[in-house]
Amino acid sequence: MTRFLGGCLLLLVSGPALAAELTVSIRKLDEDRGVVVLYLFPKSAKAAFPLEPGDGKAVCIGRAAIRERAAVIRCEHVAPGEYAVFAFHDENGNSKVDHHWYGPPAERIGFSNQARPSAFGPPDFEEAAFEVGDRDLALEVSLEDF
Repeated sequence: MTRFLGGCLLLLVSGPALAAELTVSIRKLDEDRGVVVLYLFPKSAKAAFPLEPGDGKAVCIGRAAIRERAAVIRCEHVAPGEYAVFAFHDENGNSKVDHHWYGPPAERIGFSNQARPSAFGPPDFEEAAFEVGDRDLALEVSLEDF
């Protein structure tokens, strides 16, 4: 009986797990063709940011149709912590960022905090990082040609 009461007390004290909804708006796209793809990386996967979202490294992978040159993607049940967003305009629907033969992306890309790639590659996780708490959060990400 004591074990049972102790377990019930633990449940009451710990309360529900905190989580937020993250809403990411992408605006000012050039056209309505294709979709926007978004990857949400937690700090624990910062070494994979932004190019390796698979194997559970990205905690949210979202796709949204483009309407009136804008798209909105929601990630639900995001635990408090530090995250970074990578998004791109998947013009041809192949679920990957296409590149020019000489290296840079052929499709528009963007990052949280409007972080910008360097001449040698994508921004570091820290440049794009933001905090999620226990309240819903809205971000805007601009996609650009690089």
